[in-house]
Amino acid sequence: GAAADCAVKDVVRKWGFSGPVVSGRRITLKNKWHSLVFEANSRRCAYDGVVVWLNFPVTGAGGEWRLATADVNKTLTPLFASSSALAKAGYARIVIDAGHGGDDRGATGRRRWSREKTINLDIARRVTSMLSPHLDVFILRTDDRNQSLEERVARAAKLKPDIFISIHQNSAADRNASGVETYVLAPSGSPITASSSVTARDREFYINNRCDNANVCLGYQIQRSLVKATGAEDRGLRRARFYVVRNMPCPAALIECGFLSNAAEEKKLLSRGYKDTMARAIADGILAYVSAVKRARVSGKK
Repeated sequence: GAAADCAVKDVVRKWGFSGPVVSGRRITLKNKWHSLVFEANSRRCAYDGVVVWLNFPVTGAGGEWRLATADVNKTLTPLFASSSALAKAGYARIVIDAGHGGDDRGATGRRRWSREKTINLDIARRVTSMLSPHLDVFILRTDDRNQSLEERVARAAKLKPDIFISIHQNSAADRNASGVETYVLAPSGSPITASSSVTARDREFYINNRCDNANVCLGYQIQRSLVKATGAEDRGLRRARFYVVRNMPCPAALIECGFLSNAAEEKKLLSRGYKDTMARAIADGILAYVSAVKRARVSGKK
């Protein structure tokens, strides 16, 4: 793992937090506006009540807790100082990708044999129509067609997007697994959330790594909006190296709206009302990010 070489108390000092208050495994920092709760020897943390997975665990003992530099620079700083993270970000054009399609059905529902590709497209269309009055939005597929990952990336890049969002549904062997999660690219040298070891692939620098800081802001706003609107289990802002995300030239996020392998969640995801709620939450998360970019541009001009 990466050297955990930044003391939590230095973060406290730099960003004006009080604490850390340690209670059992919980390490809590607070300031006038925000709260941050770490779990000892874990990568799970919560920023203003929304789960955010760190790149490396918080380590230490006896009140001297330490964070990896990768997390101070690539997780916390973008959240605390979104204006500098978003100073160069744009918002004029948004590309929405409905995952899978054609022969590639994606996940299949447990009870009702629902198909991920169909639900993805339905939600993606709704998001597109909700954003259209406000922004320049393109949807990568409008019907049920085959589209390779390479084609998606090439088509999206040609549109010169400022924001890229890929919509998916989850599936797991555990039938009780449920909830929403938002993925952004892991920084170079950091493991993905699903693994704790750093591989050779993890050390690669992809085009989307140029957007590391803006990605965190985008992913956080979407995850926050999803949890608030749906009441679904908060599985957090996570890191991965999905093809469509890592090859995108702009801030990008991939959303897993819920588990088709969970009968109750599948039933919800098939209902028009819930799909509408989900789409509205995604659209609102994107708009919250756009507002943050606009604020960053104003403060950058001062």
